[in-house]
Amino acid sequence: MKFDRRSDVRLYLEGSIVLYKSRPAMVESVGRECKGGFIIKIYLLRGKGSLITTRTTDPLLSLDSVRLGYYNDGTRAIYLKRNPIRYYKRGVNSNNVSTGYSINAVINAVKGNYPSFNEALKNVSDGSILSVAFSRNFAVDSKHLYFKGRVVGKNLGKDVKLLRKLTFLNRELQEAKNVCV
Repeated sequence: MKFDRRSDVRLYLEGSIVLYKSRPAMVESVGRECKGGFIIKIYLLRGKGSLITTRTTDPLLSLDSVRLGYYNDGTRAIYLKRNPIRYYKRGVNSNNVSTGYSINAVINAVKGNYPSFNEALKNVSDGSILSVAFSRNFAVDSKHLYFKGRVVGKNLGKDVKLLRKLTFLNRELQEAKNVCV
């Protein structure tokens, strides 16, 4: 993405989560123009949390929107989605998502780190965890199966069953359960 003015880069990127080397990073600040791009400081949100100085034209920097969906935050699964608002920010930030978020939980969602389907069922069966996401789109609690924040089926204990009118989700559910169709 080409930027013409520093003020545009600041408006568009500061405070947003983007990807650097396929790892989530928060844009901390924007500096002067240099070699066809603007210098930016990003803070890697995983590992040692290094502060890196790079340019907006760096091929290792992805300003594309990160994939959102469910994330596991303590004892519950929360569906995180972008709000359909006109807001000039790139990436994920507190102003363009539907719920507040924990950085570590969002990092796991962005990277696709979820427990297996069987682990999710086991975690909710004893009642100590209210709900668990096992993919970006699916989560379970002790009674229900959820797809993108909506009830789409029942938790039968050792498996789940889609509501009759929603069987078109079966293929996606099977993929989320890591079972070949």
